[in-house]
Amino acid sequence: MRRPGDTRADSRTLPVNAGKGYNVKIGKGILPQCGQEIAGLMGPCSAAVVTDSHVAELYLEECVRSLSDSGLKTSVFTFPAGEGS
Repeated sequence: MRRPGDTRADSRTLPVNAGKGYNVKIGKGILPQCGQEIAGLMGPCSAAVVTDSHVAELYLEECVRSLSDSGLKTSVFTFPAGEGS
């Protein structure tokens, strides 16, 4: 249960059982911390963001800012939205 004034994002971690397996963190309001989360797990590294044009309009700037602010060199690959991509 959250206490009044607690500004942490709500999130959960889900296991994905594919290949060697990995975890996916999902939740409302977690995007601003994505860079910090990744840098904490991986250390200094590069990141690639792969998105479509619709999702990019909504979230790309905030995602790239978080990654860059955490010291991650970031490359972006944006594809046109739709079935053809």
